[in-house]
Amino acid sequence: MRSSDSTSTPIGFTAGGDLNATALLAFVGAGDGRIVTWYDQTGYGQNMTQSVAARQPLIVTAGSLNAISDHSTLPGILSTGTSSSWQYIVASGNHLNVSQPCTRVSVNGFPAGTKSTNSPFLEGTSNATVMSLLGANNYYRMYDYNTGLTSANAVRQGDANIVNENYNTTSSSIIVNGTVTTGSVGI
Repeated sequence: MRSSDSTSTPIGFTAGGDLNATALLAFVGAGDGRIVTWYDQTGYGQNMTQSVAARQPLIVTAGSLNAISDHSTLPGILSTGTSSSWQYIVASGNHLNVSQPCTRVSVNGFPAGTKSTNSPFLEGTSNATVMSLLGANNYYRMYDYNTGLTSANAVRQGDANIVNENYNTTSSSIIVNGTVTTGSVGI
């Protein structure tokens, strides 16, 4: 959704399979562009959405495409906020309800100048089933409902990081750039 008039439109891909950044930037213009719907590419129609504008993650900020890190031009989603104002998209209904054990792998980072971030993708439909990845003070923390596990290693702001979350109650682990931290998550 572009900030200038709250209009949204689907943005596709290039012939090479990349996000059509040219079309996205032309549509958004000089303002901000937020993600309203993340379309399922499998053909099953399991789209992820966010209808509340203040909670929609940014893909374009002030007319510039957000990048996955300070050292890359690859597009990235900027998802910030506090525990009461996280920006995220979520699957409708029960389409992404998962239970432990399960694994989620992502590439993400702390934008330069920030000390907190959160994963823009949430699984679950109620507090008791939400699995999320948050970041604070340059450490990642994976949660299942209200029980979290913090990574042992801090990361540098502006870098892209590989985060592997392994949810398995008392045998859980979070791996950040190859460093493993084990512990418990979940109820």
